[in-house]
Amino acid sequence: MKTGYTGWILGLFTIFVIVALLPGPDGKELLKEGKKVSLQSLTPELEKHEAVFYFADKNYTGLEKVTVEVESGSELENRIKATIAKFFTDAQFPLFPNDTTLSEVFVVGATAVISLDSGFRRKFNGGVWTETLAITSLVNTVVESFEAIDSVKVLIDDKETELFVAHVRIVNNLHADESLTLEEVKEDEEEPADSENEKDMQETSVI
Repeated sequence: MKTGYTGWILGLFTIFVIVALLPGPDGKELLKEGKKVSLQSLTPELEKHEAVFYFADKNYTGLEKVTVEVESGSELENRIKATIAKFFTDAQFPLFPNDTTLSEVFVVGATAVISLDSGFRRKFNGGVWTETLAITSLVNTVVESFEAIDSVKVLIDDKETELFVAHVRIVNNLHADESLTLEEVKEDEEEPADSENEKDMQETSVI
């Protein structure tokens, strides 16, 4: 009886040792793999959409429309954020400092509420005209890029303020204004004027 009991214990011990020596799953690998799955499931898929940027021309006499492609999340607020961020950095002749910070964007009805960090004001270079071009370019870009938006409310440091920088009032909702948008001039439309100028110069030189 004692011998059988001892043998049973030895058998269990042997099984325990064998199981303990078998290679088990690597905890680090499991954690790593689980982390991968978790990140993939939480990362939103990016989508591409067209936006219309209003940039200053090289002489800062008006705004030129440029169609660009922007990559962002599918939610409207995310699309607006990505569009404005690209708008601030892509301008060849910038109206805003390159490090202008977008604090927040949210949508109320058909109005996009945009909050800018006040830091851009300290570096803003220009007077009334440049400030007018800047705010118009921002509002036009947002309104023309998104069908669901028909006006823009601009906040500074998440607060309502009377002036954008020092001249332009932004108390009310702002709508797109195409009056500052430059018309495209075709090359063949310029040729007659150039030819006429050339003729005048030739006649002058002959005299």
